[in-house]
Amino acid sequence: MASAIDRGEVFFMAREDLPEATCLAAGEGDAHAVTAWVDEGGGVDARSAEQDDMTMLMSAAFGGQEAAVRMLLQRGASVNVQNPFGSTALMGAAASGHTTIVQALLDAKADALLQASGNKTALMWAEQHKHTAIAQLLRQHAKRQAAAPSSSAP
Repeated sequence: MASAIDRGEVFFMAREDLPEATCLAAGEGDAHAVTAWVDEGGGVDARSAEQDDMTMLMSAAFGGQEAAVRMLLQRGASVNVQNPFGSTALMGAAASGHTTIVQALLDAKADALLQASGNKTALMWAEQHKHTAIAQLLRQHAKRQAAAPSSSAP
């Protein structure tokens, strides 16, 4: 039987403290700072207490840093991690209008149905900020998911 992590159900993980400067560097697309952190043994899913417990993936997604998002995903960043407010990288990208990042996160099995505080999903964030292309992308993704055969079938 697949674990919760294998199924992409990673919500709240053990916290490793990510320096604020490294979290901010991810949001600015500073590949050197991000790779240095990971290469020196820092966790790819570490959280910054000073930045609302955001991970580097969340910061990069919110900041529109597609190359950093893709690099972090390649290095094993957990796509469905939520901060204490329930926000995910997908929600940040959707709210900020970063279409290619939303697609990359969906391709990496981001769960578009996760809810942040106020029961808001990535689709709701996209609609609230009037990012119609992203809202349409998320709707299409939901339709494909609903039409896909269950992976638990024998």
